[in-house]
Amino acid sequence: MTFGRMAPARFPLARRLVLWLPGLCQGLLVECDLSFRPESKLLVVVAHLAREEPTVARRVAFWTGRAGGHPTPLVSLGAAQGSAYRHLLAACRYHRLGVPPDLLPDALASAAAAVGISAAPEPDGAGPVLDLDEAGVWDGVIHDRRRARLFLPGPSTPPLGDEFGLRLHGPDPDRPLESRARVVDVVPPGLHGPGAPAGFTLKLPAAPQALHESLARLAGERTGARRAAPRYAVRVPIPVNVSLADGAEPAGLGVRTLPGRLTDLSQGGAFIATDQPLPPGTEVRLEIRVPGQAGMEAAATVVRDTESGMGVRFHLDQAGEEKLADLIAGLVTLQRRVLVVDDDVLARRIISDALAERGFEVLSAAGAAEGLQVLTDELLAFDLLVTDLRMPDIDGESFIRMVRQAGGERDLAIVAVTGSLDPFVEARVREMGADAILDKAAGAASLAEAAEAALARKRDAVDG
Repeated sequence: MTFGRMAPARFPLARRLVLWLPGLCQGLLVECDLSFRPESKLLVVVAHLAREEPTVARRVAFWTGRAGGHPTPLVSLGAAQGSAYRHLLAACRYHRLGVPPDLLPDALASAAAAVGISAAPEPDGAGPVLDLDEAGVWDGVIHDRRRARLFLPGPSTPPLGDEFGLRLHGPDPDRPLESRARVVDVVPPGLHGPGAPAGFTLKLPAAPQALHESLARLAGERTGARRAAPRYAVRVPIPVNVSLADGAEPAGLGVRTLPGRLTDLSQGGAFIATDQPLPPGTEVRLEIRVPGQAGMEAAATVVRDTESGMGVRFHLDQAGEEKLADLIAGLVTLQRRVLVVDDDVLARRIISDALAERGFEVLSAAGAAEGLQVLTDELLAFDLLVTDLRMPDIDGESFIRMVRQAGGERDLAIVAVTGSLDPFVEARVREMGADAILDKAAGAASLAEAAEAALARKRDAVDG
């Protein structure tokens, strides 16, 4: 499991999960390896179990996601993914290998001290607690006060029968509402009709009245204002090919296939950003391409159109509903991705580390030709491209022009960096398609901040 951006505010979440591991693994945990990369504040935890157990794997995956981490079963990795994971571990500078369960608190304290993080100790014997926040998304949540049950939708679910604490955080951070909870039902996607989300139902024995009153209000019991299924924001550019269904001929389109990008996704539908939105009622077929995942195809109907794109409703059988749920589970864990292209090894590493510290998944290339190959291999699935202007194989201006014109990549934010900022060069590079041009003399931290700001402006312009 991996945890990115382990700032002081986030470290306690990962720490709690690691301390829960012996109990979550039901005695199967033999030892853990802990690795930490200070530059990007990346924590990697490898749990070694006595044997494979699907229920334990599901439980650990659920709580890892709740703690903001990414569960990665090493036995399921292919050759390429396994190699990437080994490189990730090799890049970490702090390692504690073979830590037995009873020494995990000391090992975590050492990891925290190595990066100047102090965390309050977890109470002895504390077990998993499901934290809910009143400010969170409550779409699809169903509260049955009479039966003391709470349905929580989500792409990941704990095993049936599991028991744990439930804590609802309200306006007063020092007085959360607490109860015990038991998983009494696990609902597969689409069970209650097309587009119905996956999730799980909790029984709340002896829950305080104030908790039920808050849950009733937050779940929209009295207003009916909540959506039937939660909408998940897609934080990385996921390409979608939209093809007209047989017999669909909307006037004035001129083509039968158009490109788009997912911006949000639910079990029932999606919003696709495109500059050629189709009119409501148009029957289409979608091809969703996700780097590192299988992706999926689906029939859909356009239900609304705007200047920035169109909303669609899926038409899926039960197998399609389950595949979509798997796709959602994979997409909600994806990070923003950036490609850094620079022939200077030191500059490339410094900029990459600065962006990694801001939460980006960073890939790099030693020149424009290699950068083009990475963009092709990754299906252009990046949020941001940061490129030097002076490179020996292909200069930065030509590289940007190739990406924008030959590659057809319009949604990607492109930031050019140079050691000698010149107004005439800046104008020319912007004409080629760059969203910003920055001076390397500003320093890596300022470059990363400015690059992230350029990405935000680009997103605002695209989402319109």
